[in-house]
Amino acid sequence: MKKGADGDKALSPCRQVLFAFTVLAIIVISIYGNSFDCSWHFDDVANITNNTAVHLKNLSWNETKRLLLEGHLGAHASPRPLAYLSFGLNYLFGGLEVTGYHLVNLSVHFVASIFLFLFIRSAASLELPGKGDDPLAYQVALVAAVLWVIHPLQTQAVTYLVQRMTSLAGMFTIMSLYFYLKARTSLSNVRAALSFTACLLTFLMALGSKENGLLLLLSLALCEALLIKGPPSWTPAKKWGLFIAVIGTGAVMGFLWVALTKGDIFSALFAGYDHRPFTLWQRVLTESRVVLFYLSLMLYPMPDRLSLVHGFQISTSLLSPVSTLLSVLSILGIVGLLVVMAKKHPLLSFCFLFFFVNHLMESTLLPLELVYEHRNYIPSMLFFVPFAMGFCFLLERFQTKRGMRVALCLFGAFTLMGFAHAAYERNLVWKTPETLWFDTLKKAPLESRVRHNLGSVYQDRSQLDKAKEEYEKALSLNNYPRKREEAATYFNLGNLHRDLGNPTQAEVYYQKAVNVDPNCYPALNSLAVIYEREGKKDGVLPALMKALKADPESSSTNYNLGLFHLKNGDLDKAVPYFDTAIRDPGIEHSVRVSLGVVYKQKGLRGKALVLFEQALATNPRDVVPRLHLMELYHSAGLEKEALDQGRGLLDLLLKDEALFYNTIGFVVGKGRSREVALSSEAILPLLYQAMSQKGDIFDGQVSYLKKLLDKDSKIE
Repeated sequence: MKKGADGDKALSPCRQVLFAFTVLAIIVISIYGNSFDCSWHFDDVANITNNTAVHLKNLSWNETKRLLLEGHLGAHASPRPLAYLSFGLNYLFGGLEVTGYHLVNLSVHFVASIFLFLFIRSAASLELPGKGDDPLAYQVALVAAVLWVIHPLQTQAVTYLVQRMTSLAGMFTIMSLYFYLKARTSLSNVRAALSFTACLLTFLMALGSKENGLLLLLSLALCEALLIKGPPSWTPAKKWGLFIAVIGTGAVMGFLWVALTKGDIFSALFAGYDHRPFTLWQRVLTESRVVLFYLSLMLYPMPDRLSLVHGFQISTSLLSPVSTLLSVLSILGIVGLLVVMAKKHPLLSFCFLFFFVNHLMESTLLPLELVYEHRNYIPSMLFFVPFAMGFCFLLERFQTKRGMRVALCLFGAFTLMGFAHAAYERNLVWKTPETLWFDTLKKAPLESRVRHNLGSVYQDRSQLDKAKEEYEKALSLNNYPRKREEAATYFNLGNLHRDLGNPTQAEVYYQKAVNVDPNCYPALNSLAVIYEREGKKDGVLPALMKALKADPESSSTNYNLGLFHLKNGDLDKAVPYFDTAIRDPGIEHSVRVSLGVVYKQKGLRGKALVLFEQALATNPRDVVPRLHLMELYHSAGLEKEALDQGRGLLDLLLKDEALFYNTIGFVVGKGRSREVALSSEAILPLLYQAMSQKGDIFDGQVSYLKKLLDKDSKIE
């Protein structure tokens, strides 16, 4: 303990930091403790639950390399390897149980708040010359960090699991800023070098979490320009040289990373406008209004204003709507004022300029969607510092006026409780897809995306009439943020009619999906299946090849192409497609069975035997691999093994009479089709022999099977 200026005992610096960390931990757990069972939502499905590339099976180099190269959807190398690796580790240790993912997200948010506190305290100390341990810097840092960590706008980056990409980038961004500030104010060359190294490493980690980590370079430049005053030990030339070296190295590595993962940078960045309902210029204009909307959410973040989807009119010119021009002028005026104020109030200017700088990537030129709340996670990190400074200065100024101090404390407590309660309530919205989309419907009822996803909720509940109504409403509104989402509505309607037994109507909707988005490979796959069933053989292969061109790695497309060639007797053509499809754990079992059939027909019995045994191990209740194993063992003269498989099959059939008759019908009715390739001449006698050994319990089934064999003169 040490004494404060008034002689009272005060916490030591170490205990102050420990107290701050404890406060932040308690607050984070209290607010987000109700989020641990919140389910998967929206982009979680494509990026995590259905993205088998991030489903790590072990920590081997080959598995990890596969994740890093294939984890990001549609990329030849993942531009966010650290984020996807974290999802892979979650899957390795907990599968798709959401609690583990939420714990990691919460831990990231907590660590980010710690380094935010440390950075603000260091930066605020620079504003108070000669008062490095001034309690005011500590108070400002703690208040600002608490306001940021409890702000309900952060729930989308913390509770929405896939947005760990954003929160990880935020955590490493504030860490890098902290290490840079420590390096630039260090009196020791060794400590400065270590801090610069940590700064560079955390920059690369921010970039490896999400591409907007690249904006950290501008934030560092802003920090250097506004916060660093009078180098303590190095000459200005030496320090500026080191600054340029760090920034230059980071810039080169950053752009090389983007080039490596994106290929042609400019086409990758701007080609997306082909699929958007707005042009580049329209997006830039609209984002001026969006950024001001973000500012309003920062200041008034009530739950009824927060939503996954925000309906926003596109600005087609500076005067349409007129608020566009006012927004552009407002932002230019605010930024200009901050630049003018920078000399007198550097920290205040830095904090607000930091907000605008970190919106430069997602709120300007890129063909992204117009509004997402999680985009404020990094920009908002320093937003509350000026407010915390004002609050703490007022408390200090009114030290002798008890009434004013009580009023200020009540105002602060009310604000904190309001933010905390709003964040807690917002987490409840993320509990299930139903709660999320019904909440979103209240706030954006005229958005096609909302109606489409609500239709998906109804379809999952088998409430097909309500699902159809929502899909048709989505199509009538016709304000999709991307063309492929309109195609998805048509595709879901096709699935709905398929489930209702209307293949003709299903085909119409699948074709509409392809007309809207020629690369809608699920619809092309479904069309191929319908063509096959309806005998339109000429349409099957073209549809599948178009689907393969749209997504060469699609497991369903590769599987269907393998089946097509298997049915047509092109065994060598079928193998590479099955080899690609087998990587998907979701259909791995079915692919093994089909690939086993291929090798059996090619006469490669050893390979076929291994595949059928593997398939049986993954699903012991599947009768098909047992039937094939019976035939393979019989043809190899291994009658005991063949009968063992027959007895194992009977153990299943004994429990389900319908399954027995379906299995016999399957063997007899489709026994000579290429994709099944079962020989009833070999299997039925084996099954009869195994049944006869079972005794009277199978009398009815034995008689039935004997009649089949007698009819074909296959039994002596």
